[in-house]
Amino acid sequence: MSGFGTGGVHKTTDRAIEVLDFVRRSNGVVFDDVVQEFDMSSSTAYTHLNTLRRQGLLVRENGRYWIGLRFREFSVSARTRKPSYQIVTERMREITDDTNIEVEFLVEEAGRVNLLYHSKGVRHERVRLFLHNTAAGKAILAELPHERVLEILDRWGLPRQTPNTITDREVLFDRLEVVAERGYAYNDRECFEGYHGVGAVVRGIDGSILGALTVGGPVYRVPEERLRNEMVDRLLESVDDIEDTIESQRATITAEMASR
Repeated sequence: MSGFGTGGVHKTTDRAIEVLDFVRRSNGVVFDDVVQEFDMSSSTAYTHLNTLRRQGLLVRENGRYWIGLRFREFSVSARTRKPSYQIVTERMREITDDTNIEVEFLVEEAGRVNLLYHSKGVRHERVRLFLHNTAAGKAILAELPHERVLEILDRWGLPRQTPNTITDREVLFDRLEVVAERGYAYNDRECFEGYHGVGAVVRGIDGSILGALTVGGPVYRVPEERLRNEMVDRLLESVDDIEDTIESQRATITAEMASR
């Protein structure tokens, strides 16, 4: 079928999303940036940009294209689509009040982990991360079927982001076995230099993976000994607390999901 790539993926739609992501990562672009980045004709670039502007996904100001505020609609819808997400967010705020370290909750979608909650201000490059070099991601990978893990690695690879990033599959699989045995994962400055954390999976009412909770911070502020001992205990206690809260509201969650 014309316009379709492998796996039923529409190439034009795929490229339009790549253009959006390029604009986001670049924090605004001019027309020629798009032409050069994707090696496309001016007419094709114009069609992509004009279509995205028409839908409110891009705006054009002073000769530059920017991500449009319409994306907030999608963000709000994604963050509230599961009642359990709202429960997690409420409980995370309470946990944050009791500690001075960074607390996050991330959800796996399309082979990446996406930030649902962060206790502090966060830059856009930290909203969507890889699984292989984050505590949340490794905690999730350790619980996924092996075939699904292979699918994720085949699509995204093991890109190196710091000197500590794991880039060998066998090494990663060995680490995931350890994670599965002890119930939590450790990120040793693998995603951002100077930042480490621990993460563990949170399950929903049906026993499936809802997401992963992580705690951590800069090495200079959160010593490794404290992170691997006190903070691991706090992490696992918080996971139990969140899962107990979700279970206690099983009837409400089930009824709300059934009404959608």
